[in-house]
Amino acid sequence: MRHLNAVVNTPELRDAYNHALPKVTAFHADLGQDVRLLGRYRALAASPGFAALDAARKKVVANELRDFHLGGAELPDERKARSRRCRKSSPACRRASTTTVLDATDDWALFVDGEAELAGVPPT
Repeated sequence: MRHLNAVVNTPELRDAYNHALPKVTAFHADLGQDVRLLGRYRALAASPGFAALDAARKKVVANELRDFHLGGAELPDERKARSRRCRKSSPACRRASTTTVLDATDDWALFVDGEAELAGVPPT
């Protein structure tokens, strides 16, 4: 969703993105602290068949375990709740930052007066 908004960024898409961002952020904040899912990944990493997985699959599991740790899944309940509140309040900051960067990019232009200014730039 973030990538599409950055690439296309029409007023309609921006509105849809801004409308959905709090819901998507809340979903990921909750998912990152889901101890049941964390337990399943831990069980997979500890299973006898894990050693037989290729490097890419092992990396996916390792990344998920890391993300659960960074998401606060192992925190005590009171700290977990604070972490979740902080994560859920971040969309407003992200939205403002994204909007500022996209608007600045859209407003920027470079006008070249002659070929001499393009010296050293490949034809492509």
